[in-house]
Amino acid sequence: MAIEVVGLAFSIGAIGALAGALLAARIGVGRTIFIAAALGDPPLVLFALVPATAPIALKVSLLALFGVSSGFGAVVYNVAQVSLRQAITPTRMQGRMNATMRWFVWGTIPIGGVLGGVLGSVLGVRATMIIGIAGATFAVLPVLFSPVRGIRGMPAPADDEMPAPEDTDASAGDGPA
Repeated sequence: MAIEVVGLAFSIGAIGALAGALLAARIGVGRTIFIAAALGDPPLVLFALVPATAPIALKVSLLALFGVSSGFGAVVYNVAQVSLRQAITPTRMQGRMNATMRWFVWGTIPIGGVLGGVLGSVLGVRATMIIGIAGATFAVLPVLFSPVRGIRGMPAPADDEMPAPEDTDASAGDGPA
């Protein structure tokens, strides 16, 4: 596949991110997270099943379709879930919450890369892609069975007030003791 054709397919695919951004504001936070997670990866299975001898037009079309679904899913999901996390987490906890989430998300990528390489060597690329797509598709199940799906609007920001220090003898009075 010529690099220009792949670039065109990805450019067409970027439409998904734009469409998702327009839709997200209209259907509610919880539904946005669920729909984006559910629709993002399944179309990739079509690309995994295309025979190597298939016409280039079919491959490019499926790559563009994947780009649309992936762009929609990834961008919209991430914006909605990060916004929700930030809304329900007190400001003083934002750094810890984001660091923890980044550790879980980005920290597992090397494990997936090694596992994908091993599976690809043992089972072949096509079977490994299907296993990866299935895993990504079933990752939506925790969202399906959680209360997140029912959230319509963005929750009010979490309480940011720090508790007042208790009065002690050292803090009482007008000056040094």
